[in-house]
Amino acid sequence: TDQYTGADHGTRGRLDFWISRFGDKPVIDITEFDVGDGLIELATRPARGKKRPLTGSSINRYKITLSTVFILCGKLRRRGLLRRPPANRLRLYWID
Repeated sequence: TDQYTGADHGTRGRLDFWISRFGDKPVIDITEFDVGDGLIELATRPARGKKRPLTGSSINRYKITLSTVFILCGKLRRRGLLRRPPANRLRLYWID
C-alpha cells in the first residue's frame, strides 16, 4: 500500500480494516463467512467521527478494496504462486 499513488487516500485505511479482521490468516483460507462478518461489522459500527453507521457506498469501497486483493491473488494463482483460489466461490455483491 505504500506504493499507491491514486486519488483515493482511504485505501490504506480500508486495507488496514481487512488486515485487522483476518490477522495472520492466509488469504487462501479466508471464507465467505469471514468476509460476511467483516461486512456486518462495517454496517453496524459508526462512521469515523459520526454517530451513524457507514453508508452503503462506503461499505462498497471496503468490498472493492478486498475484491482487488482477491483479483491479485487470482493472478498469482494462475502463475502457480497460490495453491487454490481465495474464498472459494466467494462473490461480493453491491449494497444498495
